[in-house]
Amino acid sequence: MAEGADALRKSWLQALAHERRASPHTLRAYGDDVTRFIGFQAGHTGGAVTQKTLTKLTPADIRAFITARRQEGLGPGGVQRALAAVRSFYKFLAKEGVLENAAPFHPHAAGSPFVAATAVGRRCRARDCRGRYA
Repeated sequence: MAEGADALRKSWLQALAHERRASPHTLRAYGDDVTRFIGFQAGHTGGAVTQKTLTKLTPADIRAFITARRQEGLGPGGVQRALAAVRSFYKFLAKEGVLENAAPFHPHAAGSPFVAATAVGRRCRARDCRGRYA
């Protein structure tokens, strides 16, 4: 029987607290990021997120979540933390033998490097720092 994503999230947070001795701040931030990820995927896939749903997600589904977070105004550091939280969640699930899915680890899961480089170039031009990133 497939477990719900929220139960898996709670197991992961317990493991982070006890095995990895993560700080309360890390637990809160990572927990919030994965809760948002699960909530986003519920709307994105059109149903409750279960173990089976998490197994079937693709890099495009991960990118859709990251894009939504960027559109909400989350900065680059927050985006990286959210992606790190999702990857940590999936590593835990793989280690526990719950599921295997390499989508969060795919090189394009976070989006195109070209987009990031273009954004850096725009910021640079706005600050009149021509040539620094060329």
